[in-house]
Amino acid sequence: AWVVRDARGVVLLHSGRAFANVSSLHQANVMALHWAAESMSDLKLKKVVFEFSALEVKKAMDHPLLCFGHFQSVSHAISAIYSIRDAKNSYFTSSCNLIANLIAVSVTRDQRYQSYVARNGPAWLATQIGQEASA
Repeated sequence: AWVVRDARGVVLLHSGRAFANVSSLHQANVMALHWAAESMSDLKLKKVVFEFSALEVKKAMDHPLLCFGHFQSVSHAISAIYSIRDAKNSYFTSSCNLIANLIAVSVTRDQRYQSYVARNGPAWLATQIGQEASA
């Protein structure tokens, strides 16, 4: 899942996607980052900060040549990120990515296999989004 926020923390867009034929959590995390970067590029967004909470993704972004078996996926993700003007990567603990984590859990739990992009935040997370934006 990904969430786009403005400078004040207000959710502008959110999205979810299920992946098939994924052999590991690491591969899923790299694929998710790649998909998010491609989405931001398709939406013509600039000055994007990609926040992720998977430590193995941070390591992969910092040292892609050490990603045995996943180098191609990592290099595609890096290329997609750097195709966006002023893109940056930032590692955060999972508690700082609560909205995206809750969306990802809902995709898995509710077996939502249809990818989507939507405006604003999901209605069922409105209270949490408001609290985070005002914090």
